[in-house]
Amino acid sequence: SKDEPSVYVPMQEQIDTIKYADIQPSPYESSYQQDIYQEQGGGRLDLVISDSPILTYDDLLG
Repeated sequence: SKDEPSVYVPMQEQIDTIKYADIQPSPYESSYQQDIYQEQGGGRLDLVISDSPILTYDDLLG
């Protein structure tokens, strides 16, 4: 039944022990994404909008 705690305990144990990001961080995030955020001081969305002479915030919101 749904009230049996033994059904959820093994799942919770897996979630607590398996953390891929903590064990091996992604090389893409460390080398690519962080450079963009640090250099521009903002998200990639701001970078794309600021570099585009056509797109504006009004175009995306409208």
